[in-house]
Amino acid sequence: MPSWGYSLKSLNLDPERTAIASLRDVDMSMKKAVEVCSSIKGLTLEEARRLLRDVIALKKPIPYRR
Repeated sequence: MPSWGYSLKSLNLDPERTAIASLRDVDMSMKKAVEVCSSIKGLTLEEARRLLRDVIALKKPIPYRR
């Protein structure tokens, strides 16, 4: 069984302002994952949640830039 970890452990990130996530065995293309991540990068937690809820409800699109 593989052991998974984050490569950012050595950085001194502020836990109050930083979130780290990882997905495995998810039926999602790399292209879509990159676009979703780039859309929520830099947003606050509440802003990111609101955006993702609006995307699920088909109120807002995720822009594809590639």
